[in-house]
Amino acid sequence: MFKYSIIIFSIFGLVAYGKLIEIDRPSCTSSKDCNNNGDCKAGVCNCKFDFSGPNCENTGEACNPNPCERGVCFNGNCLCERPYSGEKCQYGPCNIKGRGSPCENQGFCQEDGENFTCYCRTGTRGKRCEVVVFDPCTHNPCDNGGTCIFDGNFFTCICPDGISGQICQLRDKKICDSSPCLNGGSCTENIEGHICSCRKGFRGRNCQIKADGCERRPCFNGGHCVEATNKLGYICMCFQPSRGVNCEDLPEKNG
Repeated sequence: MFKYSIIIFSIFGLVAYGKLIEIDRPSCTSSKDCNNNGDCKAGVCNCKFDFSGPNCENTGEACNPNPCERGVCFNGNCLCERPYSGEKCQYGPCNIKGRGSPCENQGFCQEDGENFTCYCRTGTRGKRCEVVVFDPCTHNPCDNGGTCIFDGNFFTCICPDGISGQICQLRDKKICDSSPCLNGGSCTENIEGHICSCRKGFRGRNCQIKADGCERRPCFNGGHCVEATNKLGYICMCFQPSRGVNCEDLPEKNG
């Protein structure tokens, strides 16, 4: 049993180390044993480009197309560039054998020579993105429809039009300028919008209801008074035959 280690040099120096190739016997004793102008070195046929096999008898099937991800194909074997390894040179800084990417929590791995850099997703940090940071946007702290954005260190509230403040707690538009409080009520702005302080005798969110509309008993002829939001502050429910706003009208009796 013979073992050979293939080393390739270029004008720039060492390119790659080949893996050990085990054979039962030398494939050649001279270059005459190597087909297609192959060269016999130490009992092994070194094939010309696009030929492969123990005696260079195959026309490039093993190396065409090149099966090596980060290396060159030589006689069907991958000669890997540093720092890559594996049967097809598939392992490297960002693809560790048996582990895959060294970056945790779905971090992105960027190769840097023989080293690597992990670019972490929002909410994680560390050399390998191994530290999970609490995300304050999980429970949105932004008021009034604000959108929470977390950059891994701090959160920011993006406020809708007319809203401002660190957590969108302020309304830029002055609601009280439109005089929403009726019947002489006074307006005060707050986070929720506004509050109306109503004058005596009025109630409702905008002081639109006359609170004492039925206290004067405005309905005649047994009519029933119901408080309402109209100008009078009440509605009279009349019993026949009475009619009118206050049930004041009765039909004239015939002689």
